[in-house]
Amino acid sequence: MTEEQVEKIEIQTKDGKKYEVETRAIVMSGLVKDMLEEELEEGEQPSIPLPNVESATFEKILEFVNHHWNNPIKEIEKPLKSDFNEMISDWDKKFLESMDDVLLVDVINASNYLNIKDLLEMTCAKVAAGLKGKPVSELRRMFMREDEEDEEEGEEDT
Repeated sequence: MTEEQVEKIEIQTKDGKKYEVETRAIVMSGLVKDMLEEELEEGEQPSIPLPNVESATFEKILEFVNHHWNNPIKEIEKPLKSDFNEMISDWDKKFLESMDDVLLVDVINASNYLNIKDLLEMTCAKVAAGLKGKPVSELRRMFMREDEEDEEEGEEDT
């Protein structure tokens, strides 16, 4: 199939930005795949709204699906090994390193909403690897849950 023959659909993000995306890549999303099948049954021109995904987040997701639609990620072992970076490809390392913490969390939430299992597992494993081995007090600071520390100390005393 030549580039001109590749099927494309329109996706509209929460902030109103529209994208023409390759169907073969975006159907990595279970949600989009299901919505696309419904629209095709009704004979409509495929246009999928994503009211829970901002454009910056969707652009990262597009980067992932365009790379991985025909190139599955390496399986991530569970429980997580000590060195997460040894379990993923160089491309995936660069992809994950290109995101700050806020965008990473947005991609996790969006990949969960869009039902993109490989992306969800890889991004969650990245977060888990970053948390592994940290003391509880540091984790509480990271998640701004210092108020729970006082409650737990009180429970331990009883």
